[in-house]
Amino acid sequence: MRVTATAASGLRSSMARFDSSAATIASGGLTDRPVTEAGAVAPVADVTDALESMMEAGLSYRANAAVLHTADQMIGSLIDRSA
Repeated sequence: MRVTATAASGLRSSMARFDSSAATIASGGLTDRPVTEAGAVAPVADVTDALESMMEAGLSYRANAAVLHTADQMIGSLIDRSA
């Protein structure tokens, strides 16, 4: 089902964002800083921004897990009715 693939992709994306935020927090906000097109170094990510991102990633993960759970229940109901 396409919905399960989308939810699984959302889970992976949430985990990656959570891990990235955790790394930023663990380093005290001193992660590798990207260079802008003009050659200037971008500002260091703020730890509070990383905490906010972690919270958002957690909510996104829970939402995608709920989608997978609901899809599993729906498939189970369909199988039960066709048996």
